Parts: sequence; structure tokens; C-alpha cells
Amino acid sequence: ISRCHASGLKIFAWVYVYGGVANPNNPSDIPGEIQAALGALALQAPDGRGPDGLIINAEAEYESLGLSTASANADQYFQGIRASYPTAFLAHAPFFNPSSHPSFPYVTFGKYCNAVMPQAYYRFNGLTPASTVAAMDTQWKSVQNSWISSGHADSVKPLFPIGYGASPVSGADVTDFVNLLNTDASPATTGGYQGASFYDADRHTDAADIWSAIGSAAIGSNPN
Repeated sequence: ISRCHASGLKIFAWVYVYGGVANPNNPSDIPGEIQAALGALALQAPDGRGPDGLIINAEAEYESLGLSTASANADQYFQGIRASYPTAFLAHAPFFNPSSHPSFPYVTFGKYCNAVMPQAYYRFNGLTPASTVAAMDTQWKSVQNSWISSGHADSVKPLFPIGYGASPVSGADVTDFVNLLNTDASPATTGGYQGASFYDADRHTDAADIWSAIGSAAIGSNPN
């Protein structure tokens, strides 16, 4: 953490949460997941600083609970984190297409998080970067409007999409994705897309091509 901070980089811890759904490989309960999050946020580097925030990945396990239970479990989880870290930067990385996942507690996650990182995995989902961005725009604008009209405007947070950086993606796909976000005439997030991420480096098939595209990409009003 200290070395990254010294180089001007921010470091975010990452967790995958199961919402209390136990399975043979990952026995899970909400109190344990709270402790894992608190432990990640409490890490201290020699410079006295810890991670700059926490990114929370929740997917099918939460969805399998049904919306009511999933929302209650998510509320318990986030209250446990916010009790100790009321101002910590939290983001969640959900399915990019909310209309296809009505049982996922997007509203509860959005209420407690500062940002959303939709998993806009073009190619992995059998889509092009262009069709992925178009679908994301349409679906997130629709769901955000529904939250506002139903009294959940506090669940609407900035979107920082995660593109796909693994086989069969090329550097050209990465470049197209970033360009589409930069030039989006009708983005799903106020002020346009100010950042993007990519999943995942250990699955690059042409690392030089993909890293080159990521390295040359610039997005937002203060690109880095």
C-alpha cells in the first residue's frame, strides 16, 4: 500500500460476498463477511494509511435468496461496515443488466455505496463493446428513474463500468469500450462516465496488446 501511495496510486480492497448462502467451498454468514470487510479496511501500511476503500462483488448467491431476504441481508452487512467506517469509500460490482436480475438487491447496495461498477463484460456475455454500453445505458437509466420515483433516489450513484480484459478480447475491444464511454451522448450516469476498470489481468491471452490499450486509454474530465 505504501509503495502504491508513493507512486500516486490508490489501492482498494476487494471482497466477494455470498450474503449468508453457504456452499462447500465458501461457508458464509453475514457476521463473518462483515468481519472480513472490516479486516480489509483496517489494514495498515507503514505510512499509517490503509486501503482507500472497498469494492464489494456480489452476484448469484445474493440473487438466489429472493429480493426480500437478499435486501435484508445486504442491509445487515452494510450496517455492520458503516458502524465502524461511516465515511469509507465503498463500491459494488453487480451484474451490468439489472432488468435481467430482478431478485438482486440493487437498491440496498446502492443506498450504502458511493459508486457502482457494473460488470460490463462484452465478449464474455456474447456482446460487442457497443451493444454492451447501449444495453447498460438503457437499463441503468430505467432502473434509476424507477428508484427516484419510488423514493429511493439515494440509491442512485455514479457508474464506473468494468470492461472485459480476458480471452477472447483484443486491445481494439478495450479501446472501443473506453471510446464509447467517453463519447456516450446519453450516459446512464450524471456527468458522463468518469472512469473504467477491466477484468482480469491474469487471463490476458495477448498481454502486450491488452496492456498497451489499457495504458493508452484516458477517460473522464481528469484522465489518468
